[in-house]
Order: sequence, then structure tokens, then C-alpha cells
Amino acid sequence: MKRPATSSAAWVIAALALGLTLGVLGHGAAWGERAQAIMAPIGQLWVNALRMTVIPLIVPLLVVAIAGSGDLKQTGALSLRMLLLFMGLLAAFTLASFAVSPALMSAVRLDPAATSALMAQAAQPPPAAPVTPSEWLVSLVPANAFKAAADGALLPLLVFTVAFALATTNAPPATRSKVVEAFRAVAEVMIILVRWVVALAPIGVLALSFALGVSLGAAGAGAVGYFLAVSIGLYLLGTLLLYPLAVFGGRVGWRRFAVAMLPVQAVGLSSRSSLASLPALIKAGRDDLRLRPEVADLVLPVAVSTFKLQHAIATILGVAFVARLYGLELTPLAIAASAGAGILIGATTPGVPSAGLMLQAPLYSAFGLPLEGLALLIAIDSIPDMFKTLFNVTADMVVAVLLSPQGTAEAGDVTVN
Repeated sequence: MKRPATSSAAWVIAALALGLTLGVLGHGAAWGERAQAIMAPIGQLWVNALRMTVIPLIVPLLVVAIAGSGDLKQTGALSLRMLLLFMGLLAAFTLASFAVSPALMSAVRLDPAATSALMAQAAQPPPAAPVTPSEWLVSLVPANAFKAAADGALLPLLVFTVAFALATTNAPPATRSKVVEAFRAVAEVMIILVRWVVALAPIGVLALSFALGVSLGAAGAGAVGYFLAVSIGLYLLGTLLLYPLAVFGGRVGWRRFAVAMLPVQAVGLSSRSSLASLPALIKAGRDDLRLRPEVADLVLPVAVSTFKLQHAIATILGVAFVARLYGLELTPLAIAASAGAGILIGATTPGVPSAGLMLQAPLYSAFGLPLEGLALLIAIDSIPDMFKTLFNVTADMVVAVLLSPQGTAEAGDVTVN
């Protein structure tokens, strides 16, 4: 089952490398401009294919995630503590990312004329006029939910979808079941369509990376390399920062926690899937860390399905990088809003490679960021995605340990070793 995903990632990386190389060689050359005129429509077709799938996928996934969570309501205090931990960790890492990511991306130095030319080629409407905080707050409640969907206004659409899903949870059981099953069916069909679009990624990525290389030259390739290095570094740092939480909050020894996590992290790095890591997580939690069974059986499956801590870093970092790449300036309010929406979207991400990034297409449109930039992030995602999964599965186990501290401490186990 892993070969197709691995093969697809290899093709995308190869297409990215080839496109950037040819684009850099054609930078400033007449043949490069002629080739770019041919490649641009191809890249735009793939970007449009991404856009057409996102709204019909986000809405049913979010409804199913909220309205279909009836089992969680029956677990009482444990579920509440779990959700509070999810929100607390997401808030803490989002604030940290908000503090450092824009500053790190400001180190990317590109020729303003080149970024303007790249922006001019993007099939993206100009950014909306700045609004006051009160105007922005009012705009979150859509007067017409269907118009918000048609306009790609993600934040108002998310507000309506969450309200609709919460209303569904209060409907009679028979009605709620019908609504959830209908939206689940739509989501399953849309996931099939998304997989088709993902299969065409090498062609779209080749065209988009070629345009980037022609417009920015070697500086564009350097910017991509810098983004990769910063991304991997932040995910590794975030993973390390989780260890003290398990040690001091869950009263488990350093060595014991690290050894228990090694096989889980190995599966996460190789599969790029939190869901694929679930069997290893449950085994490590039950056998090595001695979590209470009710914690291991509830928290770990829910965490791998809905708790994507990497979005606290990835959304802000990606938005800041694309804005820098295209010479755009985003307000702190816009960056904060993108972080909140990215986290909410992350809780509904399906098991499709780079789906978390694909679902952010309306978010980028809402802030006037070219979707071509998002497509480039998707192209290079297979590399940092390994470290995103490492970060996610470590966070999943940390939450379980914090919810079962008395189950993780053996007699004679030293907390710090």
C-alpha cells in the first residue's frame, strides 16, 4: 500500500527539480519566455482543478467531524480534558509560530521586480481592501452562505458550516444520522476526485516550478531550499519541546518515553501517515508506557484522526513564505486569521497526501495569495511531511500520557534520567 504514495512523491519531487532547473536555465533568455507562455496555462489548469474540489470537500468533512462525534459525548470528563489539551497545545504552538515564522521568512531576499512579474502571471484576484477589526468580525457571519461558498470566502463559510453541524447534533437521532450519512457519502466521493487531481500533480508542478525558475532565477530555487530547511528545523524543534511535557506533566522517565516513541516515530517518518502509526502508538502506550486502557483506546484513535498539531506551524509558515515569494505584505490580523482557519481545516483532513495543504486553497484566495504558491508548497510537501508526521504522532502520545499520569509511572522509575 505504500508504494503508490512513495512513487507519486518521487515523481512530484522529480518534476519540481526538473521544472526549477529548466526555469533557472531559461531565466532572462528568449526561449524561456516562449516556453513559459506554453507552460503557464498547464499550471493554471491544475490550480483550477485544486480549487474546484476544496469547498465541496471541506464542508462535508467538517459536518461529519462535528455532527458525527456522538460517541465522544458519552465519554464525559475524559473527552473534555482531551479536547482542552488539544486546544491548549494548538494555541501554544500557534502563538510560537506567529512569533517566529514571519520573521524567519523575512530573511528570503528576492528582487521586487521579479516578484511583481511572478505575481502578474498568477491567475489570482487582487487582495481585498484592508478592513477594520470590527468590519472583519461582522464579515465572519455570512448573509448568504451559498454566495460565500461561490466566492470562496472560507472563514464565513466555516462559521456557517460549524453552526449547521452543531444544529445537526441537536436534531433527533434519526435526522442526525441521515444528515451525517449524506455528507459522509459526498465526502467519500470528493476524496476520490481529489486523488485524481493529486495524480496529475507532477504535470502541474513541472509547469509551475518552471514559471518560478524563469521569473526568479536561482534566487527562487534558493528560497525553496531555505523554506524546506526552516520547516524541517521547526518541526524537529517542536517535537523536542513536547518531551518535557511528557516527562514533567505525565511523570514518565526521559529514556522510557524516548524508547517507547522510537518505533512509532519510525512508522510515522516512513509512512507520512498518523493513521498508519496508530497500531504502533497503541502498542507503545499500552505495553511500554502502561497507559490506562480507556485512555489508549479513546485518546489515541481520536488524536490521530483529528489532532494535527503541525498545522499550528505549517499554516503560518506557508502563508508567510508564499506572501514573501510573491512580494505581498500581510497584516498580523490576516496571519492570525489564517492560523485559526488552518487549524480548523486540519481537524478534517482526509487521508490523502498533502490534503491538508489542498484544503487551504480558499484560505489563500481569501487573503489574495496566489494558489500557484500553494501548489508549490504541495510539490515540496513530501519532504517536510515526514517531519510533520513525526511531530503529530509525538504530540498524540504526549496528550495520552498527560491524561494518564498515574498509569505511566512504575515503582522505581526515575522521572528525569
